[in-house]
Amino acid sequence: MKSILTAALLALGLAGAADAATRTYQVVFSDVVDNNGALEALDADTSATELVFSWTVDTAAAPIQGPFNYSGSLYSFQYAILPYTSLSVSIGGASLTGLPSTGTNERVMILDGVSDGTGDIFDYYQVGSFSDQTLSNGTRINEMYFFAFNYDEGTISGLDQPTTQELSALGDGGFSVRISLLKANGQRASIVGNSVNGGNIAVVPVPASMPLLLGALLVLGFCRRRS
Repeated sequence: MKSILTAALLALGLAGAADAATRTYQVVFSDVVDNNGALEALDADTSATELVFSWTVDTAAAPIQGPFNYSGSLYSFQYAILPYTSLSVSIGGASLTGLPSTGTNERVMILDGVSDGTGDIFDYYQVGSFSDQTLSNGTRINEMYFFAFNYDEGTISGLDQPTTQELSALGDGGFSVRISLLKANGQRASIVGNSVNGGNIAVVPVPASMPLLLGALLVLGFCRRRS
């Protein structure tokens, strides 16, 4: 019994460690626009206007490139390109998945701007997959990305993955999502959105530990039945 309880507690400990390094965001756009039949090209419901953009990052991951520093006469900024763990888009019953984040085309980009060395002036966060991928119906996805920015000082500081509160605060400047594609007939189309749920961002942290936590609870339940 003691060894089983130890295993369950170990699982809970691993769950806490997983949470510390993994963060999942989910942004829900409620007013996306279909340009030139993009939804039909994705075999999605052509009346759909809600798009869910989700991605997971390892907060301890090393940058793919950077950090870099830029200094000009009006402002300075630092930025880095980091990997994502997974990326997905869902709209009208269609699901898209970002390619593996192994280079600069599949990336998270964080920019932290400073005006005089004491405060932020332009902060920018982007996550997206920018390499072509062809679907089974012949549609070619060229890019799918989300970005947020803010001109206010102090939105984010540094190049760490933002908290959900920091990412939400970036919405004062703007949120955008875009999927660009080439239809099987050679015509270009896109899906775009520029507000989130009527102006309020819905960034939801999804605990990475959930499967481990459920497993630990199942073990404890089994132990109680055995005893």
